[in-house]
Amino acid sequence: METTNRRRFTVVFKAQVALDTLHGDKTVQEIAADRKVLLNQVSTRKRRAMDGLARIFSKGADEAEVHDLHSGKDSITNEGAARLFSC
Repeated sequence: METTNRRRFTVVFKAQVALDTLHGDKTVQEIAADRKVLLNQVSTRKRRAMDGLARIFSKGADEAEVHDLHSGKDSITNEGAARLFSC
């Protein structure tokens, strides 16, 4: 029997999947097929992104998080993605 290693995704990859869902151009099924992940993983990334965004816009938002959000950076950094998905 052939064994396979468990796939581990970086926080940047998770953030990119979440952003794909938030763009609204593709369905969850299309994103899952394109990224070669399971449907529930895509849904989980979207839910965690929405929770993270709600935390950023709440009164208790960290000033660094808000600054990163307003900086207009096109690429996602490891630190920014980690803050967004620190659940």
